[in-house]
Amino acid sequence: MTVKIDDSDMPNLFARADEEAVSRQRRHVALQIVYLAGTVVVALLEAISLVVESNESTYFAIGIGVLVVATVAFLFDYWSESAGKWQHSRRVAETAKSMSWLYVMGWGDYSIDDEHQSRSLLSRRLNQTVQLEEAEWLGFGEPEQIELSEPMSKVRALDDSGRLEVYRRDRILDQQRYFADRHRQLRLKWLAMMWLTGASLLAALIIGIVVLVSDSTEFGLIIPLLAAAPAFIGWSEARRYKQFRETYGETAGALVRIERSAEIRLGSSPSRDEILRLVEDIERTIADENVSWLARQTGEFAEDVRFTRQATDEIIEEILENAEREESAE
Repeated sequence: MTVKIDDSDMPNLFARADEEAVSRQRRHVALQIVYLAGTVVVALLEAISLVVESNESTYFAIGIGVLVVATVAFLFDYWSESAGKWQHSRRVAETAKSMSWLYVMGWGDYSIDDEHQSRSLLSRRLNQTVQLEEAEWLGFGEPEQIELSEPMSKVRALDDSGRLEVYRRDRILDQQRYFADRHRQLRLKWLAMMWLTGASLLAALIIGIVVLVSDSTEFGLIIPLLAAAPAFIGWSEARRYKQFRETYGETAGALVRIERSAEIRLGSSPSRDEILRLVEDIERTIADENVSWLARQTGEFAEDVRFTRQATDEIIEEILENAEREESAE
């Protein structure tokens, strides 16, 4: 019977951080939608109130109400630090996952020959990860001995070739597919943000014309500018999605190149040192992407990603096609 490791087999810290990251991200996105949509609605209502004089006070009151809701959503998102806690929770989750795979493969100090010391070291490093990320909402204290899942224990007990087979299938191929899927999904998000930008600018243009036609000088250009505000945010988000898409594509391509190079180097009977070198290269590549992801989310740097677009797209298509063939075979 083939042993398989998936996310549900990772230590509790991964599950806790992953759940927190998903929850915080959903909250952040929902609040963003509320205050972005709210600004457009307010502008539209105020523009209508200029034209429909009989119900001017009603439209004005509704607009003020929507503006209050949008403002509260914005302030709640800012003060609750939804975005920051989502980003750091994701970093903790991915770091915990990487450490767990290093432990399973017996890399570095996680010696296969000393189970007690390796498990204690993993517990201590997982606890330190939470502290270094200052993710106190995930909870941390004195390191406790972690409970390993049965699949992790079984894989760790395999011989070198057995562990390598599981690592290739459940770590390398899984991450290749993840980054390839994200590369494809982010194109759709980029298109959505571009549509938002265009729609907001169009709404601002129409509202500006309405304001001019109505000969109203009560609000001047404030209403059209309010309607155009989401366009600036949409354009910024679209640029960010494009950067993430390029990074995901490059990371997927790098994992494929490392694996193919390793296949040639390792041969049919690889040594433990050669296997651990492959593990180190893979985990370093994934860790570099995680660091880049957080830096781009927080705006700490805007380094251009250098990559060959055609080569990356071809690798992405190959990864997705292979995944579809395997799913059909199953």
